[in-house]
Amino acid sequence: MSQANRSRATLGLLLLGACSGIQPMPADQPCREAGYASAARTFACTEDAELSNARYERFEAEYVCVPIDLAEAPENPANFPEDDYFHCAYAIDGLSCDEVLRRGDDLDAWLRASNACPYVVQRRDGAAYWATDGSDTGQDTGGAP
Repeated sequence: MSQANRSRATLGLLLLGACSGIQPMPADQPCREAGYASAARTFACTEDAELSNARYERFEAEYVCVPIDLAEAPENPANFPEDDYFHCAYAIDGLSCDEVLRRGDDLDAWLRASNACPYVVQRRDGAAYWATDGSDTGQDTGGAP
């Protein structure tokens, strides 16, 4: 075997070994990302680390993650309103600083940033942060009906 072929074989084995260490994503990752996003946007818009941490701690205390087996879950299940389970975090992370300040400590309002949030995050007390009577699609419209 030539030196070049041995190098390629060694590289292939190294790459195979490196990939085998990849762990599956935790089932609550889309939810946790939503909590992280709210804390990150708080810090980005207020530069207040204490407030950012306090909001994340409240998120953990007041909400529970809906576990999703991401390996088994369909990419876009029937009746799912968004592109994927991470849209909740994506939408929160995309809030403008004006929106962040308007939502303030109302974590329910943060979670109304995306129709995907109820699929990954629920309130610990069981209360809905989304209208359940069909009058609201869930997504926050900035106060518009």
